[in-house]
Amino acid sequence: MTQPATARDDNYVLTLEEIGALASEGGKPAETLTNIVALVARRFQTDVCSAYLLEPDRANLVLAATLGLRPQCIGTLRMALHEGLAGLVAEQVRPIFHPSSMDTPSTVNPRSL
Repeated sequence: MTQPATARDDNYVLTLEEIGALASEGGKPAETLTNIVALVARRFQTDVCSAYLLEPDRANLVLAATLGLRPQCIGTLRMALHEGLAGLVAEQVRPIFHPSSMDTPSTVNPRSL
């Protein structure tokens, strides 16, 4: 059953407040980002949730935190902006909802990571 729009909106606002609280706690940036990824995964009930950072060359993303992918990939997995759903989000600078991320063009299979 789908949540009513107001309940869904309240969850999004709460999530933003929680992210703000996590960010303001201080600590190591990598640990904070990992905690934010875990929070988002819980809130949106996803099996895989990751955060990528744009590299200084502004042409590539690097995996910075993940829940559901192999932790060894953090800092080593790189994708061009034109690759995968994360690349599409970074290119368009907006959130994108896709019911099955595996159906998007040039998606990297997260199960293989």
